[in-house]
Amino acid sequence: MERVLSCRKKAAVAIAFVLGVYQIYTAVFGIPTVYLHRTIHLGAMLVLCFLLIKPSEKHRGFAVFQLVLYTLCAAASAAFMLYGMANYHDIQLRGGTPAAWDKIFCVVLIFLVFLATYKRAGPAITVIAAVFMAYLLWGHLLTGSLRHAPIGARMIYNEFYNSTGGILGSCVGIASTYIIIFIIFGAFLNEFGAGDYFNRLANALTRNSCGGPAKAAVIASALLGLINGSAVANVATTGAVTIPLMKRNGYPAEFAAATETAASMGGQILPPVMGSSVFLMATFVNMTYNQICLYAIAPAILYFVSIFIAVHFKAKKLHLEAGAGVDEDDTDSLGKIFLSGIHFVVAIAVLVATMAYGWTPQRCGMLAILSIIVGSLFRKETRVSPRRMCAALVDGVLSSVTLSVSCAISGVIVGVVGLSSLGIKMSTFVIKTAGGRAWIALAITALASIILGMGVLSAAAYIILASLMGPVISSLGIDLLAGHLFIYYFGLLAAVTPPVALGALTAASIAKCSFSKTCALGCRLCIAAFIIPWVFVFDTRVLFLGAPFLSCIIPVLTCFCGIYILNVGLSGYMLTDVSIVFRALACAAGLLLVNTSYVTDAAALAIIAAIAAQQVFQVRRERRTPPALG
Repeated sequence: MERVLSCRKKAAVAIAFVLGVYQIYTAVFGIPTVYLHRTIHLGAMLVLCFLLIKPSEKHRGFAVFQLVLYTLCAAASAAFMLYGMANYHDIQLRGGTPAAWDKIFCVVLIFLVFLATYKRAGPAITVIAAVFMAYLLWGHLLTGSLRHAPIGARMIYNEFYNSTGGILGSCVGIASTYIIIFIIFGAFLNEFGAGDYFNRLANALTRNSCGGPAKAAVIASALLGLINGSAVANVATTGAVTIPLMKRNGYPAEFAAATETAASMGGQILPPVMGSSVFLMATFVNMTYNQICLYAIAPAILYFVSIFIAVHFKAKKLHLEAGAGVDEDDTDSLGKIFLSGIHFVVAIAVLVATMAYGWTPQRCGMLAILSIIVGSLFRKETRVSPRRMCAALVDGVLSSVTLSVSCAISGVIVGVVGLSSLGIKMSTFVIKTAGGRAWIALAITALASIILGMGVLSAAAYIILASLMGPVISSLGIDLLAGHLFIYYFGLLAAVTPPVALGALTAASIAKCSFSKTCALGCRLCIAAFIIPWVFVFDTRVLFLGAPFLSCIIPVLTCFCGIYILNVGLSGYMLTDVSIVFRALACAAGLLLVNTSYVTDAAALAIIAAIAAQQVFQVRRERRTPPALG
């Protein structure tokens, strides 16, 4: 058994290396035909998925059965890939009149994608896709608005196998061209030590600040969003270091876990990578990658500023000292730490600059990888052997398996929505339920986004939400990008909202604290993510979209003020402790400010002036009052 497992692992590493070389080749010189490229990528990913599944260790007989099953599935995946490579031209020409082998491989492919997704991405998205598939097959038997016309087998074969729609559609297309290169880039950053560098840099930036470890967690999680395409992975990576430091600094365990969860979720909304979902969004909203990154910057900055303010106020309220709880072994200066990993900074700068120049994402990713390699050669302590470079390439490909199979099963959902016109039906249902009122329709959309995002990778969740709720956004007359960012934000919030909240669960397990309290505090720290989407969906100036630059400054500044005073109300601290009455007034003022109306802004500023005056008066009184004796 051990020898067989070892052989499977070696085969997986070899296949991953070959696929990695192929992906780099196509990033530099371009892909072959679309169908062929997606077939190679998905087939290889399915092979890797089944080779990497470990059989059960409890029952030897069942383990043997699993080993045989998954080996057969790997062989079937290879057969699908080879058949597609040999007949890709004829397969597409037979659209509508599939051959017998086309039908067989279509059924086999659907089975393999479902099984691979269940084993790698979990039951949540697998069950969702199964419900959609059942709806496609038997939805014509329903009554009411959800009923669709009978869909013939030829249409299903054509959608899911004989064309670049469905499973081999744009979701797998983006995963096989853009996303995998950026995951490989993240793997190179990780292998070359960027994770440790970002943590040290964040700690150096905040070591002399009150509540420094919590602020370091926010910075490190934002930076590690470049490496990890998952909030849960970000929590596990960064939280193992930052959560113990926060607890040592004096933060309660639940607050430390919630801070890490909120910051890690923010890594998914921060350009230039945005958890790889930005590439998918570019397809759905028909905009360039550069434009989306540019428009998404302001909300992301507001989100992280909100968390910074919250952890600062908490530190002040707990009377935490600057420098307490930091890593005493790391005494290097900020400048020395910054220069020790300057090649990582250069690589990110190259990525941003080439993207801004308008080059393709694949080529930008490749140049960023090349800049890491070249930059590391200038100093002995940063040089990496060719063996470790190959290991980084293999690790990047293996890290892409879960996302690729998730994109494949998301293609099933997209195909069902297209064949059954479910998106239009959903749009009609939501608008009718909301009575034509946009805010009610958006509330339903937000709730659906959180529910469908539970236990699902951010990229896969976005695909599902964009397919289902995208038509709702369009029918409301809302700006397309603002609407898609709205559903993306609320889909990400599933990481902190119960009952699933995988990000909060991971952080709570590291901090050894209450899961429910972590969720509650996480939602409070993520308050900006709950509010900002409502702001930019009704006023796109917050995205610097649809108006001159200078006219967009005021809405952004009022949002900042609103988030600041809202955190005053939620945390109960400004210059000193805030009473319950003034906390309520601060929350009201914050909500009035984010409304971006001159009338509400004036009312909010009057409330803020009253709160500030009360705080100044209270601070002066506390200074005059002598401390109690004994």
